[in-house]
Amino acid sequence: DQVTFASLAVGVVAGHLFLYRDPSVNALGLSLVILADVLDSADGQLARLRGTASRWGRVLDGYVDSLRWVVIYAHLVARVLIVGGGVPVPLVALALVAAACHSLQASAIDFAYSAYTLISAGRGHLDLPEDFGSFELPRTWWNGLARASYGGYARRQVRMFPRTAALLRLVRRGDADARARFAPVYAEKQAPT
Repeated sequence: DQVTFASLAVGVVAGHLFLYRDPSVNALGLSLVILADVLDSADGQLARLRGTASRWGRVLDGYVDSLRWVVIYAHLVARVLIVGGGVPVPLVALALVAAACHSLQASAIDFAYSAYTLISAGRGHLDLPEDFGSFELPRTWWNGLARASYGGYARRQVRMFPRTAALLRLVRRGDADARARFAPVYAEKQAPT
């Protein structure tokens, strides 16, 4: 979780550095965006290596990653507004479309990677919409909001990958024959290149 929050802090500083007109400051901002992405990739790997991976960490990672990119996009739009002196509606619309596309791409990669490690290697964790009855969180408005938004995130992932979700459900049922038949084929055909 500390590495996750560090990626947010680095990303916020990176976004702020895009406000300045100095190209060297902007280059430093770009370098920090890359560092924030490295930290974002490292947090889950570190948790899995240490055996401390949790559902909360997975939820937190998704929120922090989205927040980091919202801050970066907002600073880029602010830079254009400062330099241009007006409110270019097409630019704001383009930033919103870019943010939405980035969000879809990030959730697709998250689902594909998690499904791959779960099906082919039998490790990791991936929530499907039916898993939300097992969330053991105190009943507060904040936890209710987190549960609802994360549930929406999981439903969106399943809509993007319905066949993979069906395969996950089959493997989860403990059907050893299905795992023996599908896992090697899935691992071979879905291996990241």
